[in-house]
Amino acid sequence: MFLTKRSFVLGMCLLLSLTFLPGCGQGDSADDEITATTQLTMHTSTPTVQPAPTEDCVDVTPSLPAAAIPTPIDTWIRPMDGMVMVFVPAGSFLMGSSEQELAMAYALCDNEVVGSDCPPGRFDNETPQHTVTLDAFWIDQTEVTNAQYQQCINAGACEAWDCYPPGGEMGGGKYPAYCINWYQAKKYCAWAGGQLPTEAEWEYAARGPTSQIYPWGNEFDGNRVNSCDINCYNRWRDPSYDDGYNARAPVGTYIGGMSWCGALDMAGNVAEWVADWYDPDYYSISPSHNPPGPDTGTMVVFKGGASNHVASYVRSAWRSSMPPDGYYGAVGFRCAVSDLVVEP
Repeated sequence: MFLTKRSFVLGMCLLLSLTFLPGCGQGDSADDEITATTQLTMHTSTPTVQPAPTEDCVDVTPSLPAAAIPTPIDTWIRPMDGMVMVFVPAGSFLMGSSEQELAMAYALCDNEVVGSDCPPGRFDNETPQHTVTLDAFWIDQTEVTNAQYQQCINAGACEAWDCYPPGGEMGGGKYPAYCINWYQAKKYCAWAGGQLPTEAEWEYAARGPTSQIYPWGNEFDGNRVNSCDINCYNRWRDPSYDDGYNARAPVGTYIGGMSWCGALDMAGNVAEWVADWYDPDYYSISPSHNPPGPDTGTMVVFKGGASNHVASYVRSAWRSSMPPDGYYGAVGFRCAVSDLVVEP
């Protein structure tokens, strides 16, 4: 029964450290730009830590000790699309960035952007940092995949993809669905029996009660995330890392980037829609309990950074916005479900 083991596993989860599991092989070759910016089995025992080798890449990843990878607090398979969801217990955290974290973000950005200064004020919408308390909920362990989105199309509940980045391909069934606007993402989550997570839910699932800067800790590690590394086409790529892909990777590839509750790909790969309308000043008036975001707006929030982003843009507090009917080649989504609708 799911509910009886949460407190025990949560305690164990918070003691576990994170390690690196690299991606392997070349994925989708599209050079995506954001202008503003394996399907997994149920983890009821020790997770598998080695991906199957691809034809063009020999897997030389060493075996990782079981204790090095956090175990999800609890998991549930959503019946409609087979998505593995992870449980996020009720709790509080510091949302947004402190002045010290903001200074760090700008220092990173100044170092990453080639040929120009980091855009002034780019991260100011992450302040003020404030305490948020959330009720328990469930969130998708990975981003929704192409194969899962196709199920929704086949059921007549979702629209077919109608956006492709120049020269891009959608990738295989295990790759994250992208080129989907906010309205389409909401339709999918409703069909699957849930909804887009609020911005606060998304950030809590990524950062946890200790409010880590990245899902795995407070220091950037390009081995734990699909970001703009040596394979990336963009001029700001970081050649000191090689994550094995020049754009998106199959979901769940980077086990070492797992968050405290067992969610994967919350940094990099594709950025992700959340439910909130965008207001750069919302944090100054946000309710402290289950903040829903602004009532209305013209732009909506997406988070998490993408494969064409570097360290300052894949922080969990990073937030950006675009029109709800907009499409970009590096934005996907995941869904959330209230704890009240999940039967133990």
